[in-house]
Amino acid sequence: MDRIFLMAENDQKYFHTYQLREQKNKFLITILGQVFGYTLGLGGIYAGFTLSMGNKSLAGVTLFLGAVATLIGTAIWAKSPPKQDK
Repeated sequence: MDRIFLMAENDQKYFHTYQLREQKNKFLITILGQVFGYTLGLGGIYAGFTLSMGNKSLAGVTLFLGAVATLIGTAIWAKSPPKQDK
């Protein structure tokens, strides 16, 4: 009987450590994704602004507006509730 309890306790410890590791990894991936995504977005805004101040005004405005629209679109998409499959 003690062996069964020991086996169940070991299995529970493994499950808890696995679950904790999974939550930490998911948190890290989420933070890194947000940091890199907004860095790319701000880089696009900066590049568009720099191009628009030079001789490439059409390309600069297009890049600037595209980067802003992408950032706004991802923010709206992240706030929308998940769709449920039927």
